[in-house]
Amino acid sequence: MADVFPPGTRILYRPGVDQEIHRGDIVVVDLSAYRDPLGSRGTVVQRVIGVGGDTVVCCDSSWNLVINGKSVVEGYAVKSTVAGHVPGATVTFSAKVPEGTLFLAGDIRNDSLDSRAFVGEPGGGAVPLSEVYGVVAASGSLLAASPLPPVTAFTDAGLPGAPVSDGRYRMLVVMMGGGAMLFLAGFIASIVTAVLFAGRRRRAASAPPAH
Repeated sequence: MADVFPPGTRILYRPGVDQEIHRGDIVVVDLSAYRDPLGSRGTVVQRVIGVGGDTVVCCDSSWNLVINGKSVVEGYAVKSTVAGHVPGATVTFSAKVPEGTLFLAGDIRNDSLDSRAFVGEPGGGAVPLSEVYGVVAASGSLLAASPLPPVTAFTDAGLPGAPVSDGRYRMLVVMMGGGAMLFLAGFIASIVTAVLFAGRRRRAASAPPAH
């Protein structure tokens, strides 16, 4: 995903998957979620190209992914080294995505270890929702963040759903800001408590002894 997030880019994501995840969203996962027999590990960000119940196929005559029989033109997918190919994958495949899972791919399709590489493994390359860290909403810092642009490739193809929106980004900022305020309030309260406790100790030490 270096086309979206160049090396060194900070990302903001809402932890957990209590929100609905759509095709086109970018999520954070660990490579161990793929059950790679070689034991690959490391946190990666990848795009959702299939949700539970989808049939994902590579590819049509124009080398576009086919989701539930509909060709998806992914303008953000980086072209492969094969002239003229906008790769849905580096090899052809067909995968049925189980309910409660996601089928993922990096945007640089000829250089990404993702669901497509594990179609023949147990789980069919799909990642359980329980192993998704969260959905990316923006890049940058909390005070100077850039929301991700909406992706319409899947809805343009006639598939239902919508990618991450500005509303989710605003919610993320509110949650993170609220967490920061709670932390600050707790920090101030601890200082006040320490000062009051120290004052009581000084007063107790200076008081005349009881007879």
